[in-house]
Amino acid sequence: MTGQGCGHLDAAGQDAALARELGLSFPEVHVDGPAMARLARAVRRRDGAAVCRLPFCCTVEAQALGAAIRLGDAAAGPRPGPPVRAGLAEILAGPSLDPTRGRPAQVLAACAALAAAGEPVALEIAGPITILSALADLTAVLKDWRRDPALMEAVLGRLLGELASYAREAGRCGVALVSLADPAGTVSILGPRRFAALAEGFTLPWLRLLRADPDFAPGLHVCPKTARGLVEEGLAGWRKLPLDRPAGYAEACLALGPGGRVFGQACLSNPGARLPDGLLRELVVA
Repeated sequence: MTGQGCGHLDAAGQDAALARELGLSFPEVHVDGPAMARLARAVRRRDGAAVCRLPFCCTVEAQALGAAIRLGDAAAGPRPGPPVRAGLAEILAGPSLDPTRGRPAQVLAACAALAAAGEPVALEIAGPITILSALADLTAVLKDWRRDPALMEAVLGRLLGELASYAREAGRCGVALVSLADPAGTVSILGPRRFAALAEGFTLPWLRLLRADPDFAPGLHVCPKTARGLVEEGLAGWRKLPLDRPAGYAEACLALGPGGRVFGQACLSNPGARLPDGLLRELVVA
């Protein structure tokens, strides 16, 4: 399961013509770091965006954990194939996410190359439910979660550590913003009770872990659907940060992000998002 109407990054289709102009092809831009970097830079310039956004889909982490991903072509980007795990127990027994291998390593190589060239980079990391639903049927995941909450806690705990390590590697590569996106893990899909359990078992501790790391330099961001869900369920709140002037949303996140702040007011994949009232809203988590 991927978008659910979400505007998550997907280079296929909208960026196909630009890729052709650069002499790049699909699915090359999803698996090759230098190709990713070239396309991300070109997309930023074309859109007048404040950041280079990587990767171009939300399947990188799931594939690193063993999911069967159809990489697609110029018309359709990477999508999960048939489930490869029967449920949570098989997922927990499966491979770990190693950011030094496979597509995560290529994404980080692209991030490092862009940062070294002076480009501000935002890395999007897929959240747990999006990852799990690419490995197993979401119905099976939810059934296992209901039958054995402790098993889901163990799965979330493992993902917490592995995705935090991935974020830290991104920080060492010079990424300016790390954004968590879980389009399959919203309140509308999970319901309030499961969403709160996901927040307590992964989202909030993941944010706290990175905020508390003195060596973690990037600003933090979460998908606005997740941010709104956290606020609506009483798990977070908003704090208004006045800007010197009206600004673009990503530009403001870059300026105020360092120092452990978390944002989620708008979507980073929308380069036209602006703050006409001159107020950036920080997501305050307990």
